[in-house]
Amino acid sequence: NVFLNNDKFSVTDYTLKLNVGRQLSADVTVSLAPDRPIKNYVFVLYHGYAIKSIYDQDGKTVRYQRKGDYIEIENEGMQISNIRFTYTGGSEQFYSNYQGIRLLGFFPYYPIPQHEITRVRNQWMLTNSTTFKNYDLVLKHNTAEVVTNLGEVSEGHYQGYSDSLTII
Repeated sequence: NVFLNNDKFSVTDYTLKLNVGRQLSADVTVSLAPDRPIKNYVFVLYHGYAIKSIYDQDGKTVRYQRKGDYIEIENEGMQISNIRFTYTGGSEQFYSNYQGIRLLGFFPYYPIPQHEITRVRNQWMLTNSTTFKNYDLVLKHNTAEVVTNLGEVSEGHYQGYSDSLTII
């Protein structure tokens, strides 16, 4: 079964550095609220992505467990304001490779708090508790053109507020 997390928290900001090659390589930092220590932070990240590392805001490796699509970050009473995830991998249906990109906002290709996403009939869905977050995306890719729901700041750099992030 999945991890049980009664402590609610939210992500206020995502900073994503995504490199699309043979597969997706990601360096994602999430900024967290509230301003109090929470026992465990549970995120959903599709199991096709292999985690390389998870760090706190001080660059210290955090302890975590992974069960399928769920990641439980164990907190030992410290205030965690940021968590940095590095991972690689992909999905057949929601892909990112040399041939193209199809990463839809409801699919957990980046870490999403467990209580903001559910799986219904083998399909991921964002729940009503999903709120707008600030996204800062740097995207390296070989595809001819990219469309995203964020505004383009400069070539390959996108920013904006949204309830999720879609890249096509």
